[in-house]
This record gives sequence, C-alpha cells and structure tokens, in this order.
Amino acid sequence: MEIIKDLKDIEIDKVINLYKNAFNDSQRYTDALFSNYIKNALFFGVKDKNNLIMMSFFIPKRIYLNNQKKQAYLIFAVAVDKKYQKQGIMTKYLQLFINELDIYGNLFFIQSHDWNIYKSLNFIPVTQTSKWILRKDQFLKANNKNEKINFETINKININFLKSQNINNFIYKTEKENKKYLKLYLADEFEILMSNKSYLIYSPSQKEIVKYAYLDLKDFIKLVSYLPYETTINSYIDLDKKFFVLKKGKEVYTKMYLNKKNSFNENIYFLDTW
Repeated sequence: MEIIKDLKDIEIDKVINLYKNAFNDSQRYTDALFSNYIKNALFFGVKDKNNLIMMSFFIPKRIYLNNQKKQAYLIFAVAVDKKYQKQGIMTKYLQLFINELDIYGNLFFIQSHDWNIYKSLNFIPVTQTSKWILRKDQFLKANNKNEKINFETINKININFLKSQNINNFIYKTEKENKKYLKLYLADEFEILMSNKSYLIYSPSQKEIVKYAYLDLKDFIKLVSYLPYETTINSYIDLDKKFFVLKKGKEVYTKMYLNKKNSFNENIYFLDTW
C-alpha cells in the first residue's frame, strides 16, 4: 500500500467518488466542499495498486485555549473504501498521519457519530451540547430579519457573543474562513436567518437551529420566532430557562486528540461543525 500526501498525486475524481460513497451528500454540497472549503487543507490518503482506499483531510484551525493562540487541525472526511473496512486500516494510517503532523501542531479535533471508531486513538471529549426549545409564551412578533446575509456582520456577532458569554476557549475563524463555512451550510440546504444583532443556522429537515450567536437576547428570540414552534436549538451553553426549556440531556459533540504534549480536558466552544 502507498501513502499519498498531496491531492495532486491522485486523480480528484477518485477522491470525490470515495467521499460520495462514504457520506452520500448532495451534489451541490460536495461541489462546494471540494471547490472551496477544503481547497487549502492537507490531504492524506492510502492507495492499493491504483485504487484509493482511504482518504482524510486536515484543515488548519486557530484555537484560543486559556488565552493562548494555538495551531490546530480539524480531521475531516475520513473514509475507507467499503471493501477494505474492518481491517484496521483507518486506525493504523490515521495515527501515522497525526504523528507526522505533530511537529507542526499538536492539537487535533474530530467529530463522529460513532465514538467507538476513534476511541483507540486517545481522543477525549471536550465539548457537550444540549437541545433546547423556546418557550411557547416567548414567541414574539418577528420584525427584525434582514433580507440579505451579511457575512461581515455575522463574524462580528460571533466574536462579541463569545466575549459576552465569557468563553475563553474557542475556535477562531477569519472573516474569509467564516464566509466559506457559512456558504457550505447554504450548499447543504440549511437556512441562515440574521438581523443586525443575531443570527441562526436552521435545518428545515431536522427542524433544528444548529448554530447561533446574538448580541441581544430579545432580538434573538424574535429571530427564532420566524421558525416553527417545535424547532429545537442545539446549544453548547446553558440557555436562560426563563425563555428556553431543556429538551434533552447533554451529550458529547466534539472530541479533541490528546497526545503526549497535552494533558487538558478543557471545554472548547466550536462555532463550526466542519
């Protein structure tokens, strides 16, 4: 088997096909992903003869951890060809890739619906989320929605929201990165609602707010009031119970890789899921 360390060394169609077979995302989302979001990510793959059997992307991120800026990587789109699964290939090679990048940055985080896949790599949970719903008596007359999405305003709302919540450990994105990230949501058929003081990303299929930030709580409640009452809010922070009802207990949402250079288990606030 041969390790591929540069996307240029493999036919892009083979990478896209492996991605499609593993994740079954829409064509619109896949196109946006490969043409924009992961354009500057590090690629690691494994080839058996002329077949691409494993792929992974390492997306550079900036984490503010205990008031210090650190280099980190989001491990993204890890996939193994179905014919080669359950042979330990993913565990073996992903560990090799992490070890190689360790000299550049020793923080790695990953998201997975199946924790058992990655537990052998010593990932530890660092964030939790809960599902909330806006109380029925808190639905307000909605008159604050902007017709157009202003990515610069959203970026400012994000930064000031973190400060107002006294959140010290978080992923920070530049305005350019944030624009790519939000456009990826739009390509995945999510909706973005915003005012000058708050915004939210809504999944019509799940009837769920997956991301949000606000400078004024009443303004945010008005924005939520555009959505169906049964809409839930996926939140890292505990929302004010005068306005919101907890629908579900906490669950692990994001994991961070723990290696020899780190021995922390701090909560880290992720404003993105990719």
